[in-house]
Amino acid sequence: MMTFFCCEERRRNAVRDPGVALNGIDFLEVDDDPADPVSQRQRTLLVHFVKPIAAGSLTAANVRLEGGERVTAFQITGFAVSDNLLTIELDRAGDFAPYVLRLVASPSSSAPPAGYDALLSVVEFSFKVNCPTDYDCAEAGACPPEVRSEPDLNYLARDFNSFRGLMLD
Repeated sequence: MMTFFCCEERRRNAVRDPGVALNGIDFLEVDDDPADPVSQRQRTLLVHFVKPIAAGSLTAANVRLEGGERVTAFQITGFAVSDNLLTIELDRAGDFAPYVLRLVASPSSSAPPAGYDALLSVVEFSFKVNCPTDYDCAEAGACPPEVRSEPDLNYLARDFNSFRGLMLD
């Protein structure tokens, strides 16, 4: 499982307050079970919400997936709401590029659905976080320790104040 958190902890805690009538995305997981066939991997998004999802407040039309380079258009093949979990099944997995899952009031709107926090209705994620890749794998080179020059010491020089103190004592 790959997990992506949305926004910041203070915002989630504010929405978590029972007196606040808003809900929002807590975190998103991309289901990537190695036991699944390759064609079925990374096609299920598990979107966890801060509070239980109100019945009928979300449909597949309220979900918009944006981003990607080679894979940009998705069809939602499965959509299930259970307590504070939204399970979205897609027709295919995405590529290595970042994606954004956005909850919208309607397909033609960018505003969040009624009862959902504007900042917690968007989460950025990647389908391939745990996948090996040939790119960006260079390990950071260890810098050699900085060579420090020795201080210039003159052992024949006198410490006048210490010498004076010895003479006066």
